Parts: sequence; structure tokens; C-alpha cells
Amino acid sequence: MIYFELKKIFSARLLLVGIALLMAVNIFKIADMYHSSELCDPDFSQFNDIYYRIYSGVKGDIDAEKLRTIQANYEYAALAASGTQKLDPDRSYSGNAALDMNILMRINDDITYLSSYEEKNAAMISRARENIAFYDKYNNEYYASVNRQIADLYSDRAVDKYYDTRYTELFIGYDLSTLFVLILVIAGLSPVFASEKGTEMRLLNNAMQKGSARLVLAKAAAAAVFSLVITLLFFAADLVAFLAFFPIDTESFSLPLYALQTMSNTAFSGSILSFLMYTLLCRYVAVLTAAFVTLAVSSLLKEQSVVFCASAALVAVMVLFCGYAPVGMEKIAVFDPMKLLALRVLTNGCTFVNIFGRPVLAAKVCAFSSVMFLAVLLFIVCLANKNRACKAKRGDKK
Repeated sequence: MIYFELKKIFSARLLLVGIALLMAVNIFKIADMYHSSELCDPDFSQFNDIYYRIYSGVKGDIDAEKLRTIQANYEYAALAASGTQKLDPDRSYSGNAALDMNILMRINDDITYLSSYEEKNAAMISRARENIAFYDKYNNEYYASVNRQIADLYSDRAVDKYYDTRYTELFIGYDLSTLFVLILVIAGLSPVFASEKGTEMRLLNNAMQKGSARLVLAKAAAAAVFSLVITLLFFAADLVAFLAFFPIDTESFSLPLYALQTMSNTAFSGSILSFLMYTLLCRYVAVLTAAFVTLAVSSLLKEQSVVFCASAALVAVMVLFCGYAPVGMEKIAVFDPMKLLALRVLTNGCTFVNIFGRPVLAAKVCAFSSVMFLAVLLFIVCLANKNRACKAKRGDKK
């Protein structure tokens, strides 16, 4: 039954055309990002050649000798660029002191950030422990508990390897494909129940013993599988396209997420690779929410075009609310499942929500509320179709 419903969804030619078209637009956008970057800028040609030559020799384990060498070379190039010291051609990578300085500054800044992370993190944990003592003194259990969790979450953090993560960060921050996934899922699922109303297929289904309930669950399962296929398809396309166009060092995936300077304060302690897997999972949950919203609307309305517009409007409101919640409603926005579409934003920091006097990480609250929201939507879908089935049977008896 599920297979049959999936076959019905994927048999829509317009949907297949839409998938192909949006996939092409998505890949074109990534290609355009590449062609607009310094990688394709003729003025950066020498810069990039020298940078990657130096990078290949210093990437990997961070040790004291490597740090001293990079810092010494950078300081020498900076002095030569300022005219304080004469440039020695044997110590120059390009013969241009300013170019040497800019190249080495990028590498030096990255390695300095990584090598100093443990010390800065230890200072933050020390402040958290001071806060624990302070709040315990005044019997403020909530904020004492917040700081205990911070001390636990950020303990034992250090980065002992260096890899270029600029384009890894670019991949993590790419969101356009998510919009395309939402559009395709809403478009693909809008006819699921609405088309049966238009053809009166529901009357035939209601004539089957327990047919209506089983059919609704089969459609919901097919919608979940369809959403998973589309989410995986575009995530895989993003990854392949970024790896094809950009010089992403896949060894950087083994670094902890906080090795990215834009995620230095994240509460997530796992690797970049594990974060990507969590990102995929959370994105699927958010897309599944959009799918179930569409099923609920399709159960209530008859015209497919109206279902699509109404579903798209509801999902758009949810997306906008989680990103631009009015003042005073930011805490409510944490419960919005659409926040899971951009996990990097949700986890970039250590935000807690007060749940019955206990601090709970916002990401955990959002994940739990999303599961509950999905259950409510599925209940609405089942209830709406059950009521229509009862009305249809009463109509048949008359």
C-alpha cells in the first residue's frame, strides 16, 4: 500500500520536472558561488598557489615547532612589508613581502585560534564555576544549574590539528537547497488527499473494511519516505557539488565543530562530520513537519492549488516566525520545528529554556517539541479523514 502511494506521488510528471529543474538551479548556484570566489579571481591566482603549497606542508598535528615556524615567518614578512627589514629572497615565497604577509597571516590566524582555544575555553569554565559558587550562595538554583551545565558541556575541549575549514563552513552555511526541498515536498504532497476528493475516490476507499484508516496511515508513511528521499537527494547533491567545485579538505570533517571560528561557542562537542549528520536528521524532521502540515491541509481542502498555497503560506509563517519572532516571543520561537532547518544557528551558543524551573538546551527543546508537533499533525490528519469517512457512510445509507 505504501509502495502504491509512493508510486502515485512520483508519477506526477510536473513533480519530476520540478525536481530536475530545482536541482539544476541549485547546482548552478553553487557553481556561481565558486566562480565568484577568489578561487577564480586571476588576481588571487598566485596567492592561492602559494597558500595551498604552504598549507600542504603545515596541515595536520599542531606542535610547538610548527607554531614557532609559522609565527616567525609571518612576523618576518610583516616587518619586510612595512619596510622595517629588508626582504631576503631566500626566505620569501613570492618575492613580494606584502603578498607573503597576507598568505602567512591567514594561516597564522587560523593556527593561533586553534592552539589558543583550550586556554580561552578554560577561562570560560573558570568563570562558570565562579558563577556556580555565587548563585549557590544566594540560593539561585536555576542559574547555578545553568552554569553547571555550561561547565560540563565545555569541559575537556581542545584542538590539536589544523585543517583549512573556510569552505567547510561555506558548505555548512548553505541553505538554498532547503528552500527547494520545502517547495518540492509541499508541491508533491498537496494532491495526496485533495485529488481523492476531486475524483470521489474516497467513497471507494470507505467501502473497504478499515480501508480509510489504513489508507491514511499508508499515505502518511509514503509522505515520510518521499520527504526523506527529497531531503537526502538535495543534501547529497550539495555535498557532491561543494566537493567538486571547492577545495574542501575532507580531513577537516574530523575536527570538532568548535574548531570553526564561527562556531567557537557552540554547545555541540562532536566532530564536524557528526554535526553534518545531525544537520541532515534535523532538516528531515523540519521537512517532515512541512509534509504533515500539507497532509493536514489536503485533508481539509478540495482544490490542489488552494492546498499548495495554504500549505506554503503556513510553512512560510513558521519559517519567518522562528527567524524573526516579535520582541517578547523569542522564547516561544524555540518550540518552532522550522528552527531545525538551520541547526548551526540553533546550536551556535549555549541557550537554555526554563522548563518547570530546570534549564534545558534550546536544541533539545526544539527537537522534542518537533516530535510532539508531528504527532499532533498526524492526529489531525487521521481525525479529519475519519470524520469525512463517517459522513460519507452516513450519506451512502441515506
